[in-house]
Amino acid sequence: MADTGFSDHFSANAEGYSQFRPDYPSALFERLAVWAYDLLRIEPALDALVDHLYHEVLGPWWPAERRLVERCDADLPMPVTLVISPFRMTARWRYADLMGYLQTWSATGAYRAERGQDPVAPFAEDIAAAWGVDDDKTVTWELTVLSCRHEDVSG
Repeated sequence: MADTGFSDHFSANAEGYSQFRPDYPSALFERLAVWAYDLLRIEPALDALVDHLYHEVLGPWWPAERRLVERCDADLPMPVTLVISPFRMTARWRYADLMGYLQTWSATGAYRAERGQDPVAPFAEDIAAAWGVDDDKTVTWELTVLSCRHEDVSG
C-alpha cells in the first residue's frame, strides 16, 4: 500500500501521479490511498475567525492545488477509479496550539514572505477572546481517504 497526503510534494493529477510512480517499485501501487483533511472546526465563534483568516485574508496565498484538498472527491483526474471514505480526526488543544497551527499553513508563510507581516497576529486578540477561559477545546477535522486499485501495475 502506498499512501500520500495532498501536499506540495504530490500533485493530485494524472501527470503528477505518473511522475510519482516511477520512483517506487510497481508492486507498491497495487493499492494507492490519497488522503486530505479539511479546515479544522472548534466552535462557531472560533470557526468564523479561522474561516475569515483562511478565505478572506490568506485566500490569494494558497497554492492552486489546495482547491483539490478542499473538494477532495472522486472527480480528481487520476488514472484509476477512486473510492471515497470519510473519517473524522479530533484533538484537544489549548489556545497556543491553535495559534501555532495557523502559523504552519503554507499560505501564512507565503503571505509573510511577500508582505513581511504576520497575517495571524492581528487575529490573536479576537481568537483569545473567543477561546474564553477553557484551558482546552476539542478540535475536529474531516479526513477523506481516496483509495483505489490501480489497473496496470506492471510499469
